[in-house]
Amino acid sequence: MTTNMMLSLNTLPVELLYRIFDSLDAETILFSIQYVCKRFHLIIINYNRYKLNFKTIFKHSFHQLCRTTDPKNIISLILSDDNQTPGQIELFLSLYRIEEYIRLQSVTLMAIEEFYLNIILKHLSSNCSLTSLVIHCELNSVLSTETLLFLSLTIGKNSLRKLDLNLGYTNIDKFEWPLDCSIQYLRLSNRIRFDKFCMILHCLPSIKTMILRDCLINDIKEINNLISNNILYRQLTSLTFEDCDLKMTIIESLLSLTPSLIHLIIIGNSDDLFDGARWEKFIQTKLLDLNKFQFAFQSNMNISHDPTGLESLLMPFQTPFWLETKQWLVTALCIQSSQFINLYTTQDCVSKINFHAQANKIIRSTAPTIIEDKLTMDNVREISLDLMEMQVDMIEKVDIKINCIKFFLAFSS
Repeated sequence: MTTNMMLSLNTLPVELLYRIFDSLDAETILFSIQYVCKRFHLIIINYNRYKLNFKTIFKHSFHQLCRTTDPKNIISLILSDDNQTPGQIELFLSLYRIEEYIRLQSVTLMAIEEFYLNIILKHLSSNCSLTSLVIHCELNSVLSTETLLFLSLTIGKNSLRKLDLNLGYTNIDKFEWPLDCSIQYLRLSNRIRFDKFCMILHCLPSIKTMILRDCLINDIKEINNLISNNILYRQLTSLTFEDCDLKMTIIESLLSLTPSLIHLIIIGNSDDLFDGARWEKFIQTKLLDLNKFQFAFQSNMNISHDPTGLESLLMPFQTPFWLETKQWLVTALCIQSSQFINLYTTQDCVSKINFHAQANKIIRSTAPTIIEDKLTMDNVREISLDLMEMQVDMIEKVDIKINCIKFFLAFSS
């Protein structure tokens, strides 16, 4: 005889409830779930894996959360001095002792001033086992030697796996990376020189993913010397250049140092990056493991801004290599009022786009229409709109409809 058991949240084992709490923010746990029933209240008293996210929080909730949570129960902390929460980091440090937050595993600091960054890094470098660290300094920041030293000590911790840095105007080429870091994911918003790029890869033997704004190269001989010495960085499997001004020749040399790449993203502005045949030959020769290639290229190259011009641009991307073997689909776009031509993979990789009215666009793609119509912009976080252009486009569409109606009425009479 079987017995039907009614399962509910209230009957789940404590361990399962804790796993559910791990996916919730501290506000939800402390201000909502805790008051559902007496059992939940007692369970939450002993919960010690809170994640405090102060980036988007009301001021009264900020104080209430800080008062009701034990610093030793906090494993994740997000503080922000951006436009939505100005002065938050100073307020936090004036009211609460950062030294009491000894179990922090993840820390995110947005738009932080160096004075407060120095205080927090001094604590993190000696008292916490971080796995994730995100630091975005004020735009005009130039960090002192002391602050960079504390940053180096923090980065050198064996527990750290993810690092995201935007150090403002600080010359990151002068930063000393500790040897044998355990970092697996690195994002740098500052431009770096090629020799520093190689030094970072040398110091990070476990790195898998690297996202860079750009790599500055003054002399191609630098790269060729390394290639001739068979210095390769096979640990890296994913590489992104977010604002690349490099020529194709230099990119080929640079990527030859990372032959194990599986995922490559390049957002660039050079004419020769548009050469699909050259990319095909290089990938088949040097990047044999690459299975995902996303790019967004823009140039004012000398090509006619019409369907014929775009179709000629796409010809090299219609070989069996692109369409069948890799299935990397490519789109070419130009705007009638702009001198630039855009070439990009259909899996969009840019976070900022300029949206133009449909009437001003000329688009050609290697993607079938059924796929092209379903393209998404999952990575887009910022869109620029020209409202005047859109208004003109709407007026033109209305005029067309009116003329069609007039023609129909005249024809009917």
